[in-house]
Amino acid sequence: MSEAGKNRKTVWRVYWLWQYEEEEAWLNRMAAEGWVLEEVHFFRYVFTRCQPGEYTVRLEMMNGSPEKEENQEYIWFVRGTGAEYVGKLKNWIYFRKKTVEGPFELFSDLDSRLTHVERVLWLAATLLLVIAFGTMNMMVQVISLRDGQMDNGNGFLLILYLFMLLWIGRGTWKLWALRKKLKEERSLRE
Repeated sequence: MSEAGKNRKTVWRVYWLWQYEEEEAWLNRMAAEGWVLEEVHFFRYVFTRCQPGEYTVRLEMMNGSPEKEENQEYIWFVRGTGAEYVGKLKNWIYFRKKTVEGPFELFSDLDSRLTHVERVLWLAATLLLVIAFGTMNMMVQVISLRDGQMDNGNGFLLILYLFMLLWIGRGTWKLWALRKKLKEERSLRE
């Protein structure tokens, strides 16, 4: 293996919208093992060698495109704290910061964390509604078949829509429960 191959690796991994905390934890485990995030793409993460535990990695879903002026200002603000901007994936942004520079958090308080969870929840709920309408449409098509015969294509699509509805519904419920927990925690502090 070449020297470059020893210092760089690509990992394919799937994380869903509501699994951002798990994704961040995994990225930090990789950094703890000496592999820091260098690039992020759909389901593909590129890492480079680092000293084990040298970096802390954080990610956040922006309100809109990272290219928006207010989001660019936020990215520059975070970079001003010594963090490195790794990249973006749609509305998600990724940072890393050397651990010797101290703790690194993007959400400084409960309200900012709650706002972030609500942003992710809103997108998950929107996806859930789109899939729910698609599922109902597919069910109507299957039920309205005149000769009572369902072709394999419609049956497969209906099963796929139902699976997606359950999967995204489960993720949306998880986000809803996290939001509820954070709101309860905030009310206890007030």
